[in-house]
Amino acid sequence: MSHTRKQHKHKPVIIGLVYAEWCGYCKALKPEWDAFKNAVKKDRKLSEKCGVFEVEDSDSMKSAKLAKMNKRIKGGEIRVDGFPTLFKISGGEVQYFQGGLRNAATLLEWAKQSSLYTGGKRKNKTANKSRKIYKKN
Repeated sequence: MSHTRKQHKHKPVIIGLVYAEWCGYCKALKPEWDAFKNAVKKDRKLSEKCGVFEVEDSDSMKSAKLAKMNKRIKGGEIRVDGFPTLFKISGGEVQYFQGGLRNAATLLEWAKQSSLYTGGKRKNKTANKSRKIYKKN
């Protein structure tokens, strides 16, 4: 558990799920959510920038876990108006997953949309090479 806390503490982006075991939509989402979590772990670049959080509605520690996530949000908190609730915390703000397919690929794209995911400067291989200018005779 302390490893999870340490992971989230240093991650600029958190993708979260609040779900209920009894919820049919949550049951349908669970395999896609698990595939998303595995894909984040396998993507080194994304896993350095993005943490994954989940809590089940009946978890006795749900309030404490959400309170900890709420500390990352400036002047707000995570709203759980229904199940499943998918959210992203980035730059002190919370965004909710609205519409779209709830599958691993879509969730990955949503996670990568954060400006924090963008990598370093892309090297232009031709920029350093001298260009030949050809003249017509």
